[in-house]
Amino acid sequence: MTRRAASAPLFGLATGAVLLGLVVLPFLVSGWQAQAQSRPRQENLVPQAGVSAVYAAEREAALAPVEVAVTGGAGQDPIAVSPDGANWYAAGADGKAALRLAPGSHTLCAAQGNRIVRKEITVPASKEITKTTLDLGAAPQADDLLLYTFPAGEGAGAALPVSGAGAVAAEPLPNGFSVAAGGGGASLAVDPALAQAGFHSIRLTLTNAAGETECRLGVFLDDGAPATEIRTADDLALLREDLSGHFVLADDLDLSAVDGWTPIGTEANPFTGTFDGGGHEIKGFHAPGKIEAGTHFSFFGAMSGAVVENLIFREPMVTPEVPPRASGTSFCCSVLGTASSCLVRDCASIGGIVHPTDGSAAGLVTEYNAILLGLFNSTAVVCEMEKKWLPNTGGVAAAAYQSFLKYCANEGAVSGNHLTGGVASFTRGGFITRCVNSGSIEGRDLVGEYPAGGVCQTIDYGRVTSCAFLRGQSADGAKVFAGPAVLAGMQPVTADGLRDPAALAVLGPFEEAWCYASLDAYGPVPIGVFKQRTPAPQVVGGAVVPPGKDGIEHYYKKENGKTFVCAACRGMRDSEWVEVP
Repeated sequence: MTRRAASAPLFGLATGAVLLGLVVLPFLVSGWQAQAQSRPRQENLVPQAGVSAVYAAEREAALAPVEVAVTGGAGQDPIAVSPDGANWYAAGADGKAALRLAPGSHTLCAAQGNRIVRKEITVPASKEITKTTLDLGAAPQADDLLLYTFPAGEGAGAALPVSGAGAVAAEPLPNGFSVAAGGGGASLAVDPALAQAGFHSIRLTLTNAAGETECRLGVFLDDGAPATEIRTADDLALLREDLSGHFVLADDLDLSAVDGWTPIGTEANPFTGTFDGGGHEIKGFHAPGKIEAGTHFSFFGAMSGAVVENLIFREPMVTPEVPPRASGTSFCCSVLGTASSCLVRDCASIGGIVHPTDGSAAGLVTEYNAILLGLFNSTAVVCEMEKKWLPNTGGVAAAAYQSFLKYCANEGAVSGNHLTGGVASFTRGGFITRCVNSGSIEGRDLVGEYPAGGVCQTIDYGRVTSCAFLRGQSADGAKVFAGPAVLAGMQPVTADGLRDPAALAVLGPFEEAWCYASLDAYGPVPIGVFKQRTPAPQVVGGAVVPPGKDGIEHYYKKENGKTFVCAACRGMRDSEWVEVP
């Protein structure tokens, strides 16, 4: 990891200590509580499932045609149109959509990527065709993710790459931060009195008269302190002794012999530092036979304002026996941990299983207001609770509470009895984009209207856009549970399509974020997860075959001081590694 100039976008974070003090993690709000708050909408939908065919026909006859043309779209992101901000319909390749609406006033919405525009229309009682145009280009312009690093305690600022904004709202806005709009742009300033190192995730909403654009601002305050190398399983005790320090993994670790693992950081004293896995693997991570009820179990017990990147778990076995929990307690079992206002990127959990006897489950992380980038999971995730609670079961994340997920992929089987999704169980105020699920999904319908989702089961006041999921494994990519929300660009693909970049255009320019050069997945893998395994020559019968000469990249890895080369080089699970002399 390298330091960047004060106002430069952050592509590789420098490690730095974080002194955030004691925090109460908002992600402890459990899934059942979140759903209880939205229950009126759920109950209102129940009668709709039993309406008579006569009533349905009469209602359809009362509707009038509305033709919508959407202009000003940018890039390849699909465009969606909604008459109410909750029910979304895909526009054609020409940006046009045909709706049928009841006579009266409506607020039409059009969305693409992180932008949305709105327009008030009146549908006449005469049922004549209403034609209208919405211009996406009139919404503010900004990338969906902005990352910066600044020196801690020196004060800093940046003119954000934003245009067309009349106002900007920032939530949450940390003490010592300020964001302002002016002249159509926006700026960020950090008070020099803010000397605490750490990561901050801020949701920006840029608005003008036409609509709004949402983007996530991530700011890392770097104190420039050196990283401590971790070389053995015993060295991991250093993290518990310095929860605000930062560390780098210098070699692969095997935790098979470590019984009774104590997660690093607690809810009262979370890990607030940085951990760079260096592309190395942790093998043999497992939970003890029994753990305390209501306790989060994972490698990191709790993180806040932390940065974790470049870390791979192989064949984790997280299958603890958990005593029945008391009413209102929260519990989640995952591999990496719980993260509040953290950056977690380029991490993976490969193989193995997460299967607690109680509580929620996730392949990698459960989070609140975090930024998750380039995460991959092929670990099976299972939750079999039969209680009235609504646990969250997700392939990558348990639930996306106000979080931002991009370039994440799940290939593990996901099975839950309540809120269940391939990437996350559901999102409340979050933003999930350019993610893919190719794992099997098995989950319970909620009121018949909300089947388990290929990407997530439900959306509460959030956005899920430009994602793909394996056709046949789930009925929908996602459903809107409570609006206003945005649902656009859910692309089902076949198993063959998972190996075809052209079929995955919804994920963005393929070569920029995805690859197949991994032995650990059939479908696309976020390229950053295995970036440490760079192309290298392959030695065949004494001859050196340059990378890519036969049209396939040859990758190498280092393990226990030895170097191995991909022999089969097909990017499939049956490929083999061979040691290079």
